[in-house]
Amino acid sequence: LIFPKQFPYRTYPANSGFASVSPETATGTTVAVVTVSDPDDGQNARVTITDGNEEDYFRLESGKNFAILRLNRLVADKPIERFLLKFRAVDDGSPARFSERDLKIFVLNLNDTAPLLESELIEASIYENSIAGSFVAAVRAVHHRNLHFSAIDDDEDAELFDVL
Repeated sequence: LIFPKQFPYRTYPANSGFASVSPETATGTTVAVVTVSDPDDGQNARVTITDGNEEDYFRLESGKNFAILRLNRLVADKPIERFLLKFRAVDDGSPARFSERDLKIFVLNLNDTAPLLESELIEASIYENSIAGSFVAAVRAVHHRNLHFSAIDDDEDAELFDVL
């Protein structure tokens, strides 16, 4: 019994073995498709979730040798960053043979709060004859989730200064 390394829906990079949902993902949305093959007995593998779904955030819609993993309830009601689901594929043989595989599902947190600048007003001075590329000022910001963010130089002074 073999789990091919394919989770073709909502994986980045492709075939990475992980999937993602956001707090806004609707119930019933396809999160991943789990495929299996049983080279010795043909099309007879059944897939179940054996661990990581104790609160029923996900459900499986199974067919022969595949299962569609769908979101069963909104993830917005509980602050969680990721799930680790363990799948088991079992064949119809006697004795039954099985294979297991894990899938990480990351909960993408859309930025619900803006970063805070350390100072509301940022003042900087530069000499008139400063050479291009001179350091002018450092701007610091913080966010409660330790996010990485960047500044964008899209105003009318963009031809005078570069934001690095």
